[in-house]
Amino acid sequence: MWSFVSRTHVRKLKFHCYKECGWCCTHFGLPKSPLSYGGFMWRNPFPPKEFPIIFSFERDVLRNLADENNLKINVPIGEFWVEKKKKTVIILGYLFANQICPFYSEKQFRCTIYNQRPAICRMFPIVSIVTDPDKGPQVKVDVVNCPSAKQIFRTSNEEVVCPKGSSFATIFGPYFIDARFTDVYTTSAVLYMYRLRKRKEISLQPFRLAKVKKVLKSKKYEKLTFEQFYEKNEKEKFRPFVKSLFFI
Repeated sequence: MWSFVSRTHVRKLKFHCYKECGWCCTHFGLPKSPLSYGGFMWRNPFPPKEFPIIFSFERDVLRNLADENNLKINVPIGEFWVEKKKKTVIILGYLFANQICPFYSEKQFRCTIYNQRPAICRMFPIVSIVTDPDKGPQVKVDVVNCPSAKQIFRTSNEEVVCPKGSSFATIFGPYFIDARFTDVYTTSAVLYMYRLRKRKEISLQPFRLAKVKKVLKSKKYEKLTFEQFYEKNEKEKFRPFVKSLFFI
């Protein structure tokens, strides 16, 4: 129920993190729900837990920040494709495989790199956002673990429902924009790889769970981030292209 929400204030609802919460910073590595593995996008089951996915450019920033602060972070390859003819691993994202974020101060209850935190942090409690051509943005929000989201939203048939007069965009503001950018970035990358495959310009190896660790450890496979792969093929950078789509 959400009857506590005053109708005169419902349009002014804004998401704000609760002070001294830190749940999203201290609960990485949740038990993995059953997944139907398949297709051409490979996923690293590292170990059988769910970790946040970060982009390659974010990984580089986090590594530099960790070095500056004498911290250790674990960022193995997370999502990728395998080009079987050229034996290339094309990396879309990395796993931020830390049980508790090393950049979170448990004494001060705050993020020590707040202005440089990755997109997965900037969009939480939005878990995912996928654009449906007919229905528009389909948003998933963690209303179980995030106390602020729990106070704002109600659920109906396992779907998160915005209070009357509000929308995900008005409630989340910049959080929603970061989630949308993540969606556009990922979708554009996946569609680009699909197009190359349909044109037979690349030969992708279908996903095989038993081969994941062997491929990642093998020195026979060249490792490229998706942005490196895209720039090598298109002679231009990927992120400016995505931003041009994002702001249309």
